[in-house]
Amino acid sequence: MPGLLVVLLVGLAQSGLQTMAFAASCGDGIVDAGEDCDPPGVVACPAGSPAGAYLACNSDCTCPATMAPTCPPSPQAGCLRAPTHGALIILNERSKTLPLRKRLVWTWRKGTVTSDVASFGDPVGATSYQLCLYDEVGGQPEVKMTANAPAGGVCAGVPCWKRTATGFKYRDKAPDGLSQLLLIGADVARGRIVVKGTGANLPLPDLPLSDDGTVTVQLRTSDGVCWEALYSARARNQEGQFKAPSD
Repeated sequence: MPGLLVVLLVGLAQSGLQTMAFAASCGDGIVDAGEDCDPPGVVACPAGSPAGAYLACNSDCTCPATMAPTCPPSPQAGCLRAPTHGALIILNERSKTLPLRKRLVWTWRKGTVTSDVASFGDPVGATSYQLCLYDEVGGQPEVKMTANAPAGGVCAGVPCWKRTATGFKYRDKAPDGLSQLLLIGADVARGRIVVKGTGANLPLPDLPLSDDGTVTVQLRTSDGVCWEALYSARARNQEGQFKAPSD
């Protein structure tokens, strides 16, 4: 009986040591309970996560918020809306035989952005951006365009995102849709957003758009922040071109 007791105590002690050895520890190379990935800095997050193949596991062994590759079927509620005529949109596709002439410009004029720099999140490391265009058809919004600017990443050999004194810049010289983003916070008294796209991979909608109702453009982040502009009047909507100031 004493021998059995000794065996049990030794077994419990070994079990305890084993439990301690395998306790959750970010950076030990084991994906423990509560961790998404391990170790930090390794590309180990699921497909669809911000920055795709360039995404690194966070320092706390979690993955940044994911964003679906396509826009949701309806516009996101609660977005910050551009003031009247505060946001201009230009869509151009002058020649279907020359895809490099595809062009998108969506800009909130200087001083119209109501978000501070903190609202932009951290696109250098974790916050992805997505531009969504909805066109009302029969009174119902339909997704007509999705364009993404993932967090982090390398574009033409250099980081896609750059932090500035007033916000962030994104540039892709070989774009898969979006080529430039400029995010300037309103806390510097000249808030502004500029989104540009060009090239064969720019997923422009068929033009002209429907004349049924309102066109909604939203810039969404994987953090849940959103800016939008509505277009239902004063639009130049014709073959190969849509251009309008916001309502």
